[in-house]
Amino acid sequence: MADLDIAIAGRNYRVACADGEEDNLTRAAALLAEEAETLRAQFGGRFAALPESRVLLMASLMLGDRFRATLDAGAAEPGALAAEPAEPAAGQPGFFDDPELAARVEARFMGGEHWLPGTIKECDGDGMYAITFYDGSEDDPVREDHIRRPIVADQ
Repeated sequence: MADLDIAIAGRNYRVACADGEEDNLTRAAALLAEEAETLRAQFGGRFAALPESRVLLMASLMLGDRFRATLDAGAAEPGALAAEPAEPAAGQPGFFDDPELAARVEARFMGGEHWLPGTIKECDGDGMYAITFYDGSEDDPVREDHIRRPIVADQ
């Protein structure tokens, strides 16, 4: 077993891996650290107040979203991650009017580039929405083109 020191969101972790897997673990940690830095940029000064578990959860979900988008796109190169998920569902008839559909959406928190799960809390009638995200955080206003139906991978 090998022990590695990795850094994610300014915190250091010592993790173990099988001999010969050090490079894979280092690359995986770098991907997670990249997503954590995206969160730091989106949250600005509020980032420091986020619990460590929340940062790791959100960064992991963002990374998972990129991976899912890669699978959905049928990436030709194994291990490649899509930079951007599929297009939003803006303009779909009845999407935001149907309470069942509005109960589960994905939206870009604070206008960021990653799609996070949440629900529509309210609509102001001008194409702007209040969203409550899976972790309890809220964003208002959110543009309609920053909201889409959740993408569910085929089983």
